[in-house]
Amino acid sequence: MNPHIQFWSLLRRQPDYNSTYKDELKAMFVWQWSGEKTESLNEFYKTDPYRYKSMLMDMRNRALSKASNTIKSLRSQVLRLLDQIGVDTSGTERGDWEVINGYLSSPRIAGKKLNAMSIEELESCIGRLRMIKSKGRK
Repeated sequence: MNPHIQFWSLLRRQPDYNSTYKDELKAMFVWQWSGEKTESLNEFYKTDPYRYKSMLMDMRNRALSKASNTIKSLRSQVLRLLDQIGVDTSGTERGDWEVINGYLSSPRIAGKKLNAMSIEELESCIGRLRMIKSKGRK
């Protein structure tokens, strides 16, 4: 089994990933984490497995940060659209999410509370809310 499968999977999830430059991005990570000794993934793995694992952990954290920022942005779009179509979003400032989650939990909107939605579900919900907004109804 290829020991670098996890590396390539994490590389694709990096905030600055571009498939055109994946080899350059790989070289940058390996060069940086190997202490500027090599750009070879295999060589780095064999000579310093502990730093290699540290590099993977850093890449995982960067990927999670990217996903977290995406979710925050999508949730913000949902709240903005809810406000624009007339749903009371003022309760969020005091931690009252009942009105928002009640509206979103409707099967016609999302069928889930805001904090339980995945990225795909948030994107789908945004589409539905935009349609509602364009039709001018609540």
